Amino acid sequence: MRTGAGLAPAAADAERLLGVAPVVAATAPHPDDFPALPVRDEQAVVWFASYPGAAAVREARDRLAAEPGWRAGAASVQLLELEPTARSALR
Repeated sequence: MRTGAGLAPAAADAERLLGVAPVVAATAPHPDDFPALPVRDEQAVVWFASYPGAAAVREARDRLAAEPGWRAGAASVQLLELEPTARSALR
């Protein structure tokens, strides 16, 4: 399930686990060569997935919890739920 040093799964695994095709963002592995604007050297992978409701989110979390490969790396993972604000066009 893992690729590289982090939890960046193959697209098919991510879609199977999340139940939707996620958008995956990763930090660029380039050194900071502009000292006037310091940037951390940390590497991160972020998955964004959109669900129609709370039940779909619970189902996705249950699939993740049942996946041995996910549980092995879950100590370094944060699961955050974002909701649109009252004025958002996404409501």
